[in-house]
Amino acid sequence: AGDSLYVLIIKKQELTLKSYAQSPDFKQKIKDLLQILPDRSFQENNPDAYYASAYTVYRMLWPSEHLQGIRKVKIIPEGPLCYLPFEALLTRPYQGHYADAPYLLWNCAISYSWSAAEQSGNTEIAHRMLFAAPFEKQSRDNLPLLEKSSSERIKGISVQMLEGPAATVATFLKKADHFGVLHLATHAHAGGKTEPGIEFFDRTLNMPEITAQRFRADLVSLSACETNTGQYADGAGVLSLAYAFACAGAQSLAASYWTVNEASTVQLFQTFYTRLLKGADKAQALQDGKTSYLRSAVMDARKAPYYWAAFVLTGADGPIKLEKEPYWLEMLGIAVVAFALVAGIWAMRRRRKA
Repeated sequence: AGDSLYVLIIKKQELTLKSYAQSPDFKQKIKDLLQILPDRSFQENNPDAYYASAYTVYRMLWPSEHLQGIRKVKIIPEGPLCYLPFEALLTRPYQGHYADAPYLLWNCAISYSWSAAEQSGNTEIAHRMLFAAPFEKQSRDNLPLLEKSSSERIKGISVQMLEGPAATVATFLKKADHFGVLHLATHAHAGGKTEPGIEFFDRTLNMPEITAQRFRADLVSLSACETNTGQYADGAGVLSLAYAFACAGAQSLAASYWTVNEASTVQLFQTFYTRLLKGADKAQALQDGKTSYLRSAVMDARKAPYYWAAFVLTGADGPIKLEKEPYWLEMLGIAVVAFALVAGIWAMRRRRKA
């Protein structure tokens, strides 16, 4: 508001309104960071510039004196802050490797919301997952293949797969209402000259079509580019694909601010679902997905925030009960692996005797 930033901090037994006087270049500092975050090349070649920008914005925005020791934070942002993954801010000056940077991510699990009024998910019903991966082996309209897309699922969760030609818009919409978790590993775009949309094997599912649906999902993971960005509307926030799914009834969304990297996205969602299966809250599970990626063996340049900070959780937090894969399927998988191993050993012995 004017030259000040007002932060309303709501705790269980405390309500605080904090006013921060901002410098004349406050909005420009935010804009600079928002331009750096989706720029992979800039981050890989100018880590110190990223660190300086992320720390500057942290000092301008984060009410650290009121949030000491707080492990979970829900943010209801306004204006340009609707495009900012706060987890990627730095809590102190820093120079060094990306993996060891003092991100706000390490301090707390952060989730976001479009408003203070939201429902909580159903933790009593065990949810099955509907998983759409249209472009793992085939493509259309020059869309790149996503060869690792189905790898985002993990063993142990009951999943119905829609792959390749089976992943059509009509099939997805027909089945979606019967699943508590929807995972779309595909392409998407935030609009521009056309309506924002998410891609299926046969065509684009656009935003008006999504908002016209009625989903019962407790969790929708939009594992695609630009699913949490779009035009800003006063009073509503960012009119993104994630917002469209929320309007259609989805309780919480894992969605991205910018164009994402396939390999890091696969790793992030594998940890996300592994932690959910073990009972973690959604925000905590996504936080663990990001910290696990930062601790992984990938080269440090690929640990820049571009690779892990795009995905955020918006909507209801809390745990979600996932239906487990039938035991006989797990045993069948073990038997197939064991058979292949025995067959391989037998074949090797046959060759040696020959």
